[in-house]
Amino acid sequence: MGLTTRVFAGFVLIASAIVLGTALLSEYWGGLAPCELCLLQR
Repeated sequence: MGLTTRVFAGFVLIASAIVLGTALLSEYWGGLAPCELCLLQR
């Protein structure tokens, strides 16, 4: 049984949220400074 589009989109959404959450937590709790590109995007 293959992956449906909905399952794949859900997986991509969850993976993106985990990566973004990890980056934000490492910035606030870990004390890491954001890169120059991150600052430009804000």
